[in-house]
Amino acid sequence: MNKTLTFLILVFFSWNSVHSQIIGSCGTDAAANLDIRNRMMANREDPQLSVYRSGGTIYVPVTYWLSAKNDGTGRARYINCLINLCAINELYKDQGIQFYIKSINDLNNSFIYDDPSSQFGAAAIINLHKKNLNAINIFVASKANGSSPGVLAFYSPNDDYIVSDLNYVNSNGTTLGHEIGHYFSLAHTFFGWEADTYDCTVPTPLEHFLNGQRVLVEYVDRAKQYSSNKLHCNVSADGFCDTPADYNLGFGFNGCKYSGCAKDPDDVPLDPDEANIMSYFLNCLKYFSQEQKDAIARDYASSKRNYLKTPAQTGLPDVTEAPKNATIASDGFNSVTFKWDAVPNATYYILEYAQVSLSNAATYKTFLLKRTDTTLTNLNKGIKYAWRVTAFNATSLCPKSTNPMTFTNSNFGVATQDHENNISGASVTSLGNTYYLIDVSASSSQILRFEVFNLDGRLVHEEVLQLSAGINQFTRSMEQNGIYTYRLRNKDQSYSGKLFAY
Repeated sequence: MNKTLTFLILVFFSWNSVHSQIIGSCGTDAAANLDIRNRMMANREDPQLSVYRSGGTIYVPVTYWLSAKNDGTGRARYINCLINLCAINELYKDQGIQFYIKSINDLNNSFIYDDPSSQFGAAAIINLHKKNLNAINIFVASKANGSSPGVLAFYSPNDDYIVSDLNYVNSNGTTLGHEIGHYFSLAHTFFGWEADTYDCTVPTPLEHFLNGQRVLVEYVDRAKQYSSNKLHCNVSADGFCDTPADYNLGFGFNGCKYSGCAKDPDDVPLDPDEANIMSYFLNCLKYFSQEQKDAIARDYASSKRNYLKTPAQTGLPDVTEAPKNATIASDGFNSVTFKWDAVPNATYYILEYAQVSLSNAATYKTFLLKRTDTTLTNLNKGIKYAWRVTAFNATSLCPKSTNPMTFTNSNFGVATQDHENNISGASVTSLGNTYYLIDVSASSSQILRFEVFNLDGRLVHEEVLQLSAGINQFTRSMEQNGIYTYRLRNKDQSYSGKLFAY
């Protein structure tokens, strides 16, 4: 990660309110943008990759990995994924592209949650990504980069995944819409200037050097020739002639009409496109240019993106209404049952609840369900709860939610969600330096016993793991190098294997 870039602090406004300021930057650095632009250039030279498509909307799968600490705390809310992708789809709809939710996975891993850019955080992400090459993988953590808190999100071109700060999986689709642009081969409009600040007191350079490769500084004049058959704007900076020259002019600029001093090498004042999504005029972003759209189409058509196309997804009928007749019923002893009517075209429901108010993060809980009822036995006695239900399907994502409702739990209420405790997969893999990763897929919240034995069969470690529904990851370490065996078990299932600590 380029340190100069990631420590840049940009101020931009939220989508919903010009008074709500957000501090941050894109962590896809200059070296990454070089790789991205080179892929775009290669795609453009490939005659097999047409920018023209016939037929209807293309549906592109997205998987959100919602990380939490090892104890399951701190996770982003499921409903925020719907809100976020609904906004992103607005940005891409004029391209005939709509993103759908392949899955939303819980992920308990403190290394990822605290710092997905760290050695162990990145290793765990790469391991998961390689096992799930069937969608655009977006990993959501407390920070996108633990050592650079100003980074909101980034795309890794080497490993082909996206990471986002959980606060930016929200109604502002431009943060992740920008990173998805990187994913589909778009560099920054100001490519080459990520680590340089324009200085009006010195002549504008003709070029930058990144990883030993020359990057030409672009000119305002779109007709300027580079060679007999190439325009200068097609080989400089981001490689697009319909994105005006930009020297990272949105950085630190508060407004949507640039009025600074920047001039190109011919001494012509710059007039950047402040609304382009791949720029840093982050309070102004609205659209992609036509050449950028063409590049996205080529990248989607490339063999590198074949995994997005199989199986092909068709659009499902829209979910147009919120659940009706949402009620709770208590048996007066130890359980509360939530019920609601099935919603036409809905295949999933999100149930949320918390003490007093849904904004109470300390007590907030959520469940992703396929049924129209669920029973909980973990509610505190005599406590007021707020709750709501949201209906959606894989391609109809803009949430249709009930208004928040409240109830006070019976004085006899007690302890967990009424589901079978099934484990669909479990493994333990070495991360090096005596660290290892426990990876468990569970159908519901439950506990699992983890045991480690030495080669003599002596128990050297045991603990109880608290699982959430979905993917759970725990990072541990052994005190000594060696070969061990492990066992993961609940009352019905058991998984075992070898563990190498070195």
